[in-house]
Amino acid sequence: MKVRIDKDLCTACGLCADTCPEVFEMGEDSAVVKTENVPA
Repeated sequence: MKVRIDKDLCTACGLCADTCPEVFEMGEDSAVVKTENVPA
């Protein structure tokens, strides 16, 4: 599965990083994907 973040819709609330810290981390303005390809 390929993961990406729509920076236009990201509110930088941190929910994705809290839910799945292996894949997401918080950047300065929005979330950042640590690794694009994750097992489904």
